[in-house]
Amino acid sequence: MSDLAEAITAYRNGALAASLRIARAILSKDSKNAGAHYLIGIISADSGKLSDATISLQRAIQISPSNSNFYRRKYFLGKGCLEGTQTRFN
Repeated sequence: MSDLAEAITAYRNGALAASLRIARAILSKDSKNAGAHYLIGIISADSGKLSDATISLQRAIQISPSNSNFYRRKYFLGKGCLEGTQTRFN
């Protein structure tokens, strides 16, 4: 299992702190890992840290501008509406 897959599994199991720790470790090795930035954005949003979430999601978009999930999540975050934004990891 890749580190990102492990972080996603931790997130899906509700282990936000572990997921965040793994995602940050990924970024310490590869600062251009869009999936890790995206995951940190999701965790930040779930934790009510909307400014941090916006920054992380924007970084994910800059790295991988063709991933529509990143734009969708950032759009709903900006609208203050996270309902209906099912987390998807590609």
